Amino acid sequence: MEGNDKVNSQRDLFLQLRKEFLLLHLVWHRNKNQHRRSVWWKRLNMMKRNCGQVLEILQKPSVEKTEEVIRLYKLMNDFNKRQLSKTYHDFNGVIALGQFVTLGVTLIGLLSRVFSTYKLVLALFRIRFQDVGCLDRTISIKARKIPVSLGENQPYPGMEEIGEEIIEAPVQATTRNAVTVTETLLPSKKVSKKKKKKSKSVIDSIFG
Repeated sequence: MEGNDKVNSQRDLFLQLRKEFLLLHLVWHRNKNQHRRSVWWKRLNMMKRNCGQVLEILQKPSVEKTEEVIRLYKLMNDFNKRQLSKTYHDFNGVIALGQFVTLGVTLIGLLSRVFSTYKLVLALFRIRFQDVGCLDRTISIKARKIPVSLGENQPYPGMEEIGEEIIEAPVQATTRNAVTVTETLLPSKKVSKKKKKKSKSVIDSIFG
């Protein structure tokens, strides 16, 4: 009975995600000529491709092969960890422009429903993900440090991007510049004081 329930739940999630994918494809098809050079269009392409690959796995009667389970987890986990926040930011920018508010709201709604469906799929296959070691691998990765061989521009799986390191300018250079500036300003101040003293002494000699 449990196996049949899981198959039915998988079928329901497949139909739910397929409906969102058809809407994604419709938005993509209607706007590709006008907005394909926009910044957010890249995110829409990535979201559509990711959703299609997840559907390709879920459309099977049962996902039992280890390779398929790992691929399914990787697709959804990578989207949630690496693409979700950037996609939301770019889609929200469409609303902020004010020219295509309806399109921006539609994109945000599609993103929200795809994300919620992914969460249900992850919950449905949670035990299977644990059996193949996906969840354990994610926990161990978070506990370890990033190896040097990955490089700066390659985020480690399961970890958030921490950005680039900012190197502060040496303090000595700024102090030297400050000293040179003060040295150039000091003579002008001294000259002005001497001029004031001379003019004062002349006036005193006349009216003294």
